[in-house]
Amino acid sequence: MHYLSAHIDYGNAAAALAEQSQAFRLTTLTTVIGLLALLSNPLPAVQQFAISSAIGVVCAVGATLLLLPGLLTLAGPRRGLPAPLERRLQNLGGWLGQLVVKFRTLIIATSLVVLAAMLAATGRVHTGTDILAGLPDTSPLRDDFTALNSRFAGANRFGILIDGYTADALLQRAHIDAISQLQADLIELPGIGTASSYLDTARVINQSLRGNDAKLPSATTLKQLIVFAAPGEIYDQVDPQFQRALLVLTTTLTDTAALTRLLDEIDALTARLPGSLQADTVGGSVELAQTISRLAQGQGVSLAIALLAIFVVLCVVFTSVRVGALTLLPNLLPVAFYFGLLGLAGIPLGPTTSLVACIVLGIAVDDTLHYLLRFNHIARAAADEQHAAQAAIKAVIRPITLTTVALCLGFLTLSGSALAEQARFGMLAALTLALAWVSDLVLTPALGARAGIVTLWDVLRLDLGKAPQDSIPLLNKLTTRQARIFALLSDLHTVPAGARVLREGDAGDDVYVVVDGTLQVSSTKQGQRTDIATLTRGATIGEVGLFGLARTADVDAKTATRLLRFTPKDLDVIQRRYPRIAARVYRNLNRIQAERRAM
Repeated sequence: MHYLSAHIDYGNAAAALAEQSQAFRLTTLTTVIGLLALLSNPLPAVQQFAISSAIGVVCAVGATLLLLPGLLTLAGPRRGLPAPLERRLQNLGGWLGQLVVKFRTLIIATSLVVLAAMLAATGRVHTGTDILAGLPDTSPLRDDFTALNSRFAGANRFGILIDGYTADALLQRAHIDAISQLQADLIELPGIGTASSYLDTARVINQSLRGNDAKLPSATTLKQLIVFAAPGEIYDQVDPQFQRALLVLTTTLTDTAALTRLLDEIDALTARLPGSLQADTVGGSVELAQTISRLAQGQGVSLAIALLAIFVVLCVVFTSVRVGALTLLPNLLPVAFYFGLLGLAGIPLGPTTSLVACIVLGIAVDDTLHYLLRFNHIARAAADEQHAAQAAIKAVIRPITLTTVALCLGFLTLSGSALAEQARFGMLAALTLALAWVSDLVLTPALGARAGIVTLWDVLRLDLGKAPQDSIPLLNKLTTRQARIFALLSDLHTVPAGARVLREGDAGDDVYVVVDGTLQVSSTKQGQRTDIATLTRGATIGEVGLFGLARTADVDAKTATRLLRFTPKDLDVIQRRYPRIAARVYRNLNRIQAERRAM
């Protein structure tokens, strides 16, 4: 979508590709990070989803880079959106731009309040899934399962594996009494339908041989009854050495949250067994319940990994921890909204709903990056951040909106699924992506409007000449990277030969540093013009304007000259974002002024 939009604007496949290349690299990386963070999820199906989706993203980007330019060239003249739709999108972009510039502080404050409220609501999120509720009401599987549940006191089976560690341990009277009592206690638990063990078979055989005697015989007699009279199926419940036994339980519960609570009660009962016996709950239902209960922790780990990795990428790209955090904030809002919605609506965090957050995070960051990179490009060209904020919204609203619409429609197709979990997943994903669209087109511009964004590419491309920190006194003791960041947050431009840079007597707080070229300083007194000095690389002029003083001389360009221009406003931005750079620049300015006064 972003590439097609650029192709519509530029009318040239190569130009569109060049314009989008930086964003493609970054968005591919952040989306893949968001998806691969799901590898920390304990469910193998989710891990497989993460790997296959990440591969799909890489393939999609590869297809865009390799196939789409050629296809668009073959398609002939460019075609844009229908005029009415394009006009409405541009009008919406213009309105949003004005809204952001006018109510920037209110937008940020409101977003923080919503973020805090939704984060508080996440405390109500619980994990769980109901294997029966996911089936449609008309499903024959639901009817069959319900019938089995009713007729057999629970169709969901699991067991308790008891280990006595030594042969014949389970024939000892103390152990027999403990296991028999455990069975009786288990039957009393709500949700347990039946509880059977090898002791039940022994009782039946004993009653058959001794009439109505329901008591268990001695250990020796019990072993003889089982070995000689019990059917072969008895060894599904106890091993031939009478060291391990399995208590088979049935339950009517199908919700993993309720099953987890039941397992906790069972653990409390098995803890009463003698220390010589070890008991563990086993079975598919147990594994499912335990896995789902670990989803909350796994979800937290997945999100933490995704957020940390994406944050590091953003800090590197925008050369600042502060801007990295500001860039991440608009993407935290839809994620927090999603979990807050789960908590407020009582929707459990299950195998499918656990996928939404990382997916939305990876996708939402893409649109944020597209906006900020476009904003940075326009701001550098126009030297006006408020204008750049509005222009960038109008530039990206088409691809961001079309991408969101396409994704929402894709997810909403799942809402027609016969499986309730899939339908819920599709609707929640679409709703969260819609909020991410609002956040990217309102909150991101509000945060970025005065952030002073500098990208890694800007830093690498900027040429300040050889060792600027050694040849330009204002940049003394800065690293090359810090010097370039300072220059990017200022205004680096070229003036032609003969152009006047400063006029004697004028007011102004602009300070200039000569990067390349030659300036002539002169003064006119009583009609007589006098040359004062010739300035070359490294010279600083106009610094007295920082203290409200008028210009003391005329300064003209003898040759085409590159100048680094900054104002107190620029210094304030640098001080907020890069306090170390600002401290060094202020110190260098003081030294330069002190040296001039000494002369």
